[in-house]
Amino acid sequence: SYLLNHHGNVKAEATIENFPDGRVWYGLAAAAEYHDRDWLAAHLPKDGIITLKSHIDEYSILLIGCGLKARALLSGVARGDWLVAAFPWLSVCVR
Repeated sequence: SYLLNHHGNVKAEATIENFPDGRVWYGLAAAAEYHDRDWLAAHLPKDGIITLKSHIDEYSILLIGCGLKARALLSGVARGDWLVAAFPWLSVCVR
């Protein structure tokens, strides 16, 4: 997903996952942590219904190319079922 400024220009890019319990995971490049957090905080609803919490010390993001061998690579280095039926395109795995 993209964050846009008021002119429609891209300010940031992130991966967003909506969990069934109502939480939203926002994955970003480490270099953009403060920029994105400040932007998001400035655009939160004033009623406090949404809060931000950083998990940068608890989680990391591993980005693996979308090539034909990406699933085979994951299967060789990580536990779990990485076949299409268990981990479809545009899925997020938080462990």
